[in-house]
Amino acid sequence: TRCSNPGGRSDCATAQCTAMPCATKPVHTEMAALMNRRRSALFDKDEIARVLQLATQPDITDDDLLDLNACIMAAIRQGDWDAYHKLCDPDLSCFEPEAKGHLVTGMDYRQYCLDQSRSKAGSPDIAHQEHALFTNSFNSHVRWLCEGNAAMLTLKRVVQCGSAMVNVEESRLWEYSLVGAEIRFNIEGEERKMKVVRTSMSFDVDAPHDMTHLLEDPAGVHEPQWVCIDEDEEGNLRLSLEGGALAGQALPFEASPSGMWRMVHFNRSELE
Repeated sequence: TRCSNPGGRSDCATAQCTAMPCATKPVHTEMAALMNRRRSALFDKDEIARVLQLATQPDITDDDLLDLNACIMAAIRQGDWDAYHKLCDPDLSCFEPEAKGHLVTGMDYRQYCLDQSRSKAGSPDIAHQEHALFTNSFNSHVRWLCEGNAAMLTLKRVVQCGSAMVNVEESRLWEYSLVGAEIRFNIEGEERKMKVVRTSMSFDVDAPHDMTHLLEDPAGVHEPQWVCIDEDEEGNLRLSLEGGALAGQALPFEASPSGMWRMVHFNRSELE
C-alpha cells in the first residue's frame, strides 16, 4: 500500500506515518513471484484496455505500477505500438546497451526499435530483443516520489528464447501528469479545447517564466499557448495564461482525462 501520511512521502519515516516507509519495498512473496510470471504472458485487448484505464487513476498501488510496466513489456513483445506509446511520455529518455552510452530521447527511436524487434522475431540472437518468448521479472522494488505523483521501479528480468538467456537489470521512472489530456476553458465567452503536449520539465524545453504546460489546438485554429496549472489555497486546480489581457488571472478549466501515468525514463543494462 502507499504511504498514508498526509504530509506526503518526503517525511514518511517520521513517527506520524503509519504505513511502511517509502524507501524501497521489495515484492518478494511467493504470490508476487506468481504475479510476475503472469505478467510475462501476452495481454489481450481487454487486459490492455483495463491497464490503460488504470493508468488514468491518480492513486495507484505498487502492484498497479507493476501492471503498467508489464503492459509496456507485453506491448513490445506483441508489437502493439498504440498501447506502448500511450504509456510513454513523448519525451521519454533512456540509457540502454544499444545506445552505446548515449542518452536517447523521444519516441522516434522507440518506434524504430519496435519495428526492428518485429522484423527479427524468431532470431536466435536475443541480446537486443525484448519480444523474446519468455520474460520473468523478479526482485521488483517501488519507491514513491513527489508526494505520490512519481515512482521509481527497479527490477531484474530473465529473457529467454529457447536455450538462450539474457539477464537484465532495469530502472524505470514513472510520472503522473497532464500530458495528453484535453483542456477545456473559456476566454471571453469563447470555449477552447486544447491538448497538453509538453511540460516545463520536458527534455530540451525553454518554457517562459512560471509557465508549466504547453497547449496545442488539435484543430489548428489557435496558436500554441503556454499556461501555468497549479493549485489555489483550497487545493483546487487553476489555469493562468501567458501574456495578453488575461495574463496572471486564474481561469477554471476541465481536463479529460485528469492525468495519466507514463514512463518518462528508463535505464537497462545486460549482465554478463
